[in-house]
Formats: sequence, structure tokens, C-alpha cells
Amino acid sequence: MKPMGPLQVLAARFPVTQPWEDFATRYVPRPQPVGDDIADSLLVDPSSTHVIVGSIGSGKSTELFRAATRLRDDGSDLFVVCEDADLLGDGLLHPEPGIVVRRVAQAFAAMSAAVPLALAGQQAAVRVQQRAQREVEAVFDVLAPTETTDLDDLRLIVAALAPRRAVVLLDSFDRVLPASDYIAAIERDLPALRRVGVGLVLTAPNDLLFLHWREALSHFSARHVLGALAPAVPEHHSFLHSVIARRDPDGLIVPAAREALVGASGGHLRHLVELAHAAARLAQRSGAVIVSAADVGRAQDDLGSFLASAMTGEQVTILDAITRGQMPARATDALVGLVRDARVFDDGDGRYRLHPALQARPARRVA
Repeated sequence: MKPMGPLQVLAARFPVTQPWEDFATRYVPRPQPVGDDIADSLLVDPSSTHVIVGSIGSGKSTELFRAATRLRDDGSDLFVVCEDADLLGDGLLHPEPGIVVRRVAQAFAAMSAAVPLALAGQQAAVRVQQRAQREVEAVFDVLAPTETTDLDDLRLIVAALAPRRAVVLLDSFDRVLPASDYIAAIERDLPALRRVGVGLVLTAPNDLLFLHWREALSHFSARHVLGALAPAVPEHHSFLHSVIARRDPDGLIVPAAREALVGASGGHLRHLVELAHAAARLAQRSGAVIVSAADVGRAQDDLGSFLASAMTGEQVTILDAITRGQMPARATDALVGLVRDARVFDDGDGRYRLHPALQARPARRVA
């Protein structure tokens, strides 16, 4: 068997994941066309960099893949790579500057190997394959011997691999990297990508909206903040029902339970839906596991117990103040933690509200 060349080796070791089908079957775009706005910007300026900021379950992945789908459909002259960092495997991600640049280079190498498969003419396919092979061979020795993450070497890789009009969308880096490591990476990596003309879209934790972390946002061309959804707003209420319907194609969540989920979620459905299904299974009813409004009530109690635990005294004080209508005068680490964990929703303009599951429960201080 003929040994694989450097391009094939790199592509095999670092496969590109493009969950288009998963996006089409599971995700519901938010009422605000954030993903479409990002795609429009990249179609005009493919070297721009974008960050989607929000809490867990706020729809960051949805909008990233919404943008990717639009670019795939409308950006025929763009080289689009879309990946989910959660699927990249252990041992690839390291919390040091250079990780984003390194991953972009690897993604381009892997995608270059697949380009000929999409070409109609065999001769064109051979030319593209040979060109990609030469590009990677020219720089492969920089990466292969030591698995270096030195940024200067990685810039050479990106410069050699990247077409001028190339866009990479990386989901879930905010899940696999702590906030401090995430910030350290983007502060060094984004300027390098900008210099070689690579467009980038990342998701980011809502920590970046507060305190000294806000400075990291200045490295992006544009920032897209996904605010909390409010079930009392008709447009948001309808959207939340659409999400439940998409995640429940068999209709196991009865209409009354769907309405209860929307009201009890505070706009944050993910964990509550999972707990409601678990409550229904524990009820041990015969036949299909139907989720009732009573199951939603039990799920809300369970979620409230979890959210009310493991808070500091300062966080308990903040919750008490918000309950009385007294909004925090400034952001603190304690408040950032409450927002990050969806115990508190940031409605903008200095307004905050408690998760409905917390409103009727006394918080338990443990630290």
C-alpha cells in the first residue's frame, strides 16, 4: 500500500466535523437573525472575525451553524469550514495561545484533501490535489516532529494553506477552554488570522461581557450578544414552543406540559426539558414515556434545588436584592457567576431577573 502523504496524514489525524444534518434536524433559529447577519458580513468581508456571546443554552451553536449554512449556500467563492470543538477528541485541545490558529491550519489541510471529491473534472481534481500536497509539504515539517504550538510557525502553516477568501466557524471553544485560557488564545490568535486574511466565527461564554474580560471582545471585528429570552414576550414565547416541538417530534410532551415548560424555563429550556423527561421516566407509567404538566412541576422543583445550592454568601445577597427589585450597581465576580450559571438572567440596561425555579426557594449558602 502506498504510504499517505503529509496532507492525508494530517487530514486523517484531524478530521473536520460539519454537523449540517444535526443542525437541520435539531436547532431552531432564534427570532433575531444573528446568524444571517454574520453571514452577510462575511460575504462582504471574508477576513472579518465574529464572536457570538451568550450563556449555556442561549442558542450560540444554533446561530453559528445558521451562519455556516448561509455561507455554504450563498458563498460559492468561499472556502467554508465549520467544526464543533466538542467532537475533536482528547489530546487535541490545549489551553495555550496558538490553539485557534493551529486548529484553523489543520482544518484547512483536512478540507483540502476533500476538495477534489466535489469537483466534476478529474483533471481539475488532480491539479487541486497536487497543489494542496505541495502547500502542505512545504510546511508540514514545522508541525509534525514536535507538535509545536509556536505561533510564528503556525502563521506559516495558515499562510501556506489558506486561500485568501477562507472562513472558519468553530463552535464550543467556550466549552472546552476555561475563560482565562480562551481569552489568552484569542488575544494572540485573532491578529495572526487577520493578517493572513482568514475569516473566523467563534462562540464565547457570557463572562466576556463583564469586568476585565470585556477587553478580549475588542479583538473581534463584530460582537453578537444573545440576550436572555423572555417567555412573556410573544415572539420569544412562540420561539420557545418551536424549540420544544423540534426536540419532541413524537409528541411525548403533552400541550399542557409544553406550556408549563415555557413558563418555568425563564427562557432557558435545555436543563428543564431533560429533567422533565427524567421525572416522567421515574413515574414508571406504562407505555410510552409521556411528559405531563406534573412532571414539569417536579422538574422545576429539582432544578430549583440545584440552582439554590452551592452559592457564596455574596451571591445569596445579590439574589435577595434582585428579588426586592434592587438591581446590582456594578458587575462583580459573584454576579458574573450567577449569570453564567443561568441562576440570573441579564435583560440588559442593568436589569436582572431570577430563574423561575429559584424564585420560590431560599438559597443555601455553602461557601
